Amino acid sequence: MSDTTDRHFNTKEIPMGTRNLVVITLDSKMVVAQYGQYDGYPQWSGVEILRFFRRVDMDKFRAKLGRCKFVSYEEFYATPKPSTDYRGVGVLGYIERYQWDGEYYSLDNTTPIELVDSYDFAGDSLFCEYAYVIDILADNSVRLGVYDTLGQVDVKEDDYFFKVTKEFRERNEGEINFGLIRRASFSWSNVDDIPTDSDFLAKAVYTQVEE
Repeated sequence: MSDTTDRHFNTKEIPMGTRNLVVITLDSKMVVAQYGQYDGYPQWSGVEILRFFRRVDMDKFRAKLGRCKFVSYEEFYATPKPSTDYRGVGVLGYIERYQWDGEYYSLDNTTPIELVDSYDFAGDSLFCEYAYVIDILADNSVRLGVYDTLGQVDVKEDDYFFKVTKEFRERNEGEINFGLIRRASFSWSNVDDIPTDSDFLAKAVYTQVEE
């Protein structure tokens, strides 16, 4: 997986402010809910997710996910971090490479991997334009759901983000009548089953239908 920091700044490319959310569940328990500021669209974040899973060691990644721990915003920023590339889809590589105890790198590190729980951001459908839900199952098979607010369709009661969207509206007395809906879903049990970038984009990218 390429480093988004290098991509945006070392190559002088300009990131697009497309806010997003990456959710990861491990055996049905949510362990990651990471806010992303830039490049949430499938052509970047979605493809990066696929490329990550094509090369990652799933057993080692599962072990790292088991160490993830939600802390408050203040607690997270109170200690130094080994990398600034933990936002959005960058959280995948951040967790995979995490070898840190607050002061130095350690190859035999077992400390918790602290993250901020940004799940509620999914309810702010005016600003959260994309979301990716990655389910890691007991046999290390993967399910990936791609969500967006394009087309401005309202969420229904059986949609994944219905509850958090409803709660956000109630808290903010909002009148926004659309939310994150699932655009596409994929699943694989081994690397050979992961869709190609082109097959993924053919399903995951919203195409407006002219009336």
